[in-house]
Amino acid sequence: MASPFIWGLLIIFLFSDHVVQAEDVRGTSGQTMTLPCTYSVSGEASPMCWGRGSCSVFSCDDVIIWTDSKKVTQRQSERYRLLGDMAKGNVSLTIRGVTTSDTGTYCCRVQIKGIFNDIKKDITVKIQEDSSHATTTSTTTTTTFTTTYKPSLQPSGSTTPSQNNV
Repeated sequence: MASPFIWGLLIIFLFSDHVVQAEDVRGTSGQTMTLPCTYSVSGEASPMCWGRGSCSVFSCDDVIIWTDSKKVTQRQSERYRLLGDMAKGNVSLTIRGVTTSDTGTYCCRVQIKGIFNDIKKDITVKIQEDSSHATTTSTTTTTTFTTTYKPSLQPSGSTTPSQNNV
């Protein structure tokens, strides 16, 4: 009979969140970007899903796209597309018009028959603002100094005629 230690390791192994691959992808807002995910097809293609957040043990969380192995059966938005050849195992996710709110972790999960055989790939996406479309506001202040010259009523060195000299 197996010891409690062995049973504990077996349970941890079976229910752990095992991610086969992880990758980082960077993009700029406004672009179309592709999150790569491929697998080897033996026989028929497999159902798969894309979700937001890390791959969980049993399914995709916050589903973006779900397929039945031949076609997309669920799509959160028209921004999300599978443009690769699903029959050949290319289930890369294309996102059109990315924004900074697309930053985060995505999970590609291919459902392989059997217990705990799914292929899982976490992709961390980082989107930065497009600096060429950034708006810069500047303010120009012009200060004008005006000097007023007030000539004296009498030229310098002159004397006022005296009433007595008349």
